[in-house]
Amino acid sequence: MTNNGSGGATITAVAVAAVAGLTQVPTLVLSGSLTGRWTVALAACIPALATIPIGTRLRNALSSEGFDRLVVLVLVTSVLGLAWRSFF
Repeated sequence: MTNNGSGGATITAVAVAAVAGLTQVPTLVLSGSLTGRWTVALAACIPALATIPIGTRLRNALSSEGFDRLVVLVLVTSVLGLAWRSFF
């Protein structure tokens, strides 16, 4: 998604994630897939929501390209960490 400064892409992404979450969570609970884990999943949302203001400040402080590179760096670091823990 491109950021043209209007925030439209961000709002669209958030709306898609919200709709997906609103349909997935009840389905997973009813199927028994989240038995006992829904509280952990809900608690995991707290740090994610708490970092939104940090991301907003970084987005405003960095150029669009710089912010994109930072996001890619964080994602690559996460993938490498998960791969390391899984395979080594």
